[in-house]
Amino acid sequence: MGEQITAISVQVAHHKQFLRVRRQNVLIQSVAFIDAWDVASKLQRNSVTVHIAMTDPFYVKKWIRDILYDDFQNHTTVELRQLASKYRIKNYSRMDKNALIHTLIQEGIEDGSKRREGVDPDTVSGDAAAVAVGRLPETSS
Repeated sequence: MGEQITAISVQVAHHKQFLRVRRQNVLIQSVAFIDAWDVASKLQRNSVTVHIAMTDPFYVKKWIRDILYDDFQNHTTVELRQLASKYRIKNYSRMDKNALIHTLIQEGIEDGSKRREGVDPDTVSGDAAAVAVGRLPETSS
């Protein structure tokens, strides 16, 4: 015999789907998503659009991170320190690469140019430094 479907199991399943949509909506309404969309290629935009249609907030979150924060990984610590010096960031000479990346992101500096005002990388992740070095936190479905 098949498993009997109860009203509670339907409610739970519906609530889980609702939470996924809500999580995705928060990401899509963020300034970080707008900034990522503005700099993304047509192919990258198409890719995220497909995942949005499938209600995949985890992919959308990763997409934003990849678009906005991968630039600094291609730089050496010395180059990041020069950039921090250029923008007069305090104590940059004592920072390691991860701390420099985190600080540059918080200051809205992107590959030598200021990002649009109002960008808050923490709207994408609670740990921008981990994001910047490509380490995504474990997520559960």
